[in-house]
Amino acid sequence: MFQLIKKNILQKSNIQDHEMDRFTKMLKTEYLNKNDFFVKQGEYAKKIAFVNKGLLLAYTLNDKGNRRVAQIALDGYWTTDLFSFYSGKPSLFTIQAQEDCELFVLNKSSFNDVCSSILGIEKFFRLLAEEAYVYALNRIVNAYDKNALERYQALLQEQANINQRVKQKDIASYLGIEPQSLSRIINSKL
Repeated sequence: MFQLIKKNILQKSNIQDHEMDRFTKMLKTEYLNKNDFFVKQGEYAKKIAFVNKGLLLAYTLNDKGNRRVAQIALDGYWTTDLFSFYSGKPSLFTIQAQEDCELFVLNKSSFNDVCSSILGIEKFFRLLAEEAYVYALNRIVNAYDKNALERYQALLQEQANINQRVKQKDIASYLGIEPQSLSRIINSKL
């Protein structure tokens, strides 16, 4: 049941089997149906989730009601509104299931307990937060320095099958381009 999350953790941190068992016992399994919310903008993100199966989008809505996608969380990804989760302030993003999802979840209290009692897990989450920060900065730089085609190609290198699971308009939003531009890019590659 926990093969994917164990693999995910062991890629960044060495922990003993008994520590992994202790950690997995603290996880709660949650199921979201397509279109259910993990957290809504303005609410408090009180838990962090590992996507064992499914797809979630973290987004804001612009003044026209269009989504501005900040994160695409596929199988094997962690998700929450980190700003809200760490600061205790209202969430900046809505996180919504785009497919039926199976999540392994830690609430904030369990997260703090596991990080203070299992050094390898604390290291893992510290590295995960560092990677999220570096990735966010890289996305900002790429938005300035790379054209739409280059950003799309980079996304395909990360997630080759993303077109089969994520709506084209959401991919375009994530890349910071208009859906029509992404459509032209995709059609020109055929």
